[in-house]
Amino acid sequence: METQIEVNTANREHADGISKVICEAIRRLNAKDYPLAEIDRLVGDFTTSRNLEFLELPLTLIAMSGGEFVGTGSLQGSELKSVFISPDLHRRGIRRILV
Repeated sequence: METQIEVNTANREHADGISKVICEAIRRLNAKDYPLAEIDRLVGDFTTSRNLEFLELPLTLIAMSGGEFVGTGSLQGSELKSVFISPDLHRRGIRRILV
């Protein structure tokens, strides 16, 4: 079954959902690549309040499926700053859709 993905420009109301996707991705997908202290530091960089700051970037997108946040990506100028995908939907083409 193919997952339907809807992509929209993020706004301040999306900050909490963005934070949850990012923190879950860091904890579940990056845990094997970094020590726990680094994972905790990275998660601390993506709290809801910090994500409100990131929404000031020229373009932050959210990917949603069935009303749930499944990914996010941010551009600053022509530079891709970040892309995070829900671990449950990792490697299903959502990153490509956002980019």
